[in-house]
Amino acid sequence: MKFYGENVYSFIDGKFQSVLEARKMLPNLNPSDGKNLGIVQIANEHDVDMAVDAAMCAQKKWQAMGMVKRAEYLWAAARLLEDQKRDLAHLVSVESGKQINEAIADVVEALHMAQYDFSIGHLGMTGKVLADEVPTKECL
Repeated sequence: MKFYGENVYSFIDGKFQSVLEARKMLPNLNPSDGKNLGIVQIANEHDVDMAVDAAMCAQKKWQAMGMVKRAEYLWAAARLLEDQKRDLAHLVSVESGKQINEAIADVVEALHMAQYDFSIGHLGMTGKVLADEVPTKECL
């Protein structure tokens, strides 16, 4: 998995929007060493409107498929995250300047939080305060 050295474009409605009219681009720098990781496209108001419209359309389809089916998709996504956690941690490390062990911990915590949410989400337990794997945290 390659993380840097490429241009990154807005991802809207399931595809990168590299053919949009000329957009302002911004270098993405590693904060720990100043190395240029790539160039990031700056979205404009039109891009945001397109993204919101696409998200609203997708939300209707997502809601229509029901909680159990949505949980299946989310668990599949969690398995992909688990498979890629080292690569994701490397990306977190170079983009944030964090030590790799701290970045791995961030990715693992996010994965655990997602797995917890997926496992209870299909039970219809929304809007309630629930316990978390970390005793001082709560999940809503």
